[in-house]
Amino acid sequence: MYQITGLGLSAQQLQAVKQKYWGINALMQTGELRLMWISTGLSLAIGLSAAFLVWFYPGKFSKAFTSFACGFGMYHFVWGLLGRVQYDIVTPYGFTDDTWNWAVNGGALVTGVGTVLATALLLWQRFNHLTKIFVSINSCVGIFNLCKFSFSWNFAYLPSLLGLTGTFFEDGYAMMWLSTAISTIFAVAAALLLWLNTNQSIKNFLCLSSSFGAVAIATRFFISVLLNLGYAD
Repeated sequence: MYQITGLGLSAQQLQAVKQKYWGINALMQTGELRLMWISTGLSLAIGLSAAFLVWFYPGKFSKAFTSFACGFGMYHFVWGLLGRVQYDIVTPYGFTDDTWNWAVNGGALVTGVGTVLATALLLWQRFNHLTKIFVSINSCVGIFNLCKFSFSWNFAYLPSLLGLTGTFFEDGYAMMWLSTAISTIFAVAAALLLWLNTNQSIKNFLCLSSSFGAVAIATRFFISVLLNLGYAD
């Protein structure tokens, strides 16, 4: 909570400062664990809402959001992959720390935008059979990353939110493998739905991708908020 005493302010000025920062103070007083619960619950609620909307309205907007979600997942996948490379590995090839950071961000952005466009064209059936295979794999890698990110973050707080305690739920290594396994299953399911390419399979693909995309985007937003508050290291 912001300390506003001892600043030589009048009572009216102190009240004005309190009113200005009342929102941040309220969040700070809520506590870290409760904020994590709230962000987890809201992210899941947003994902379920997106799934219902896409299921009942699988139109152009749903395809556009799904394309964006796949690109968003692919962007973070490439960024995470290249971001793990140590600077001393790339400096012999002429990269400095700054130029490598630019390369990582640029490569991830180009891949993400490319995935958005490719997925959109795929959903509007503008690809031949051979190209469709490559684009489907690319899109599903993005979905895998969306699922992995959603599960790995929210699984950490969902058990305590639901009152599930025990050795398994408190084992970070086991939960990591569980989230990876579940994410792989959903990514394979998405690939099969794209491969079938029927009206019903595309609808199911849109529903699955949009729901996890909404959860991942909402979770990323809440993480940014929590980071600004000094939480979510």
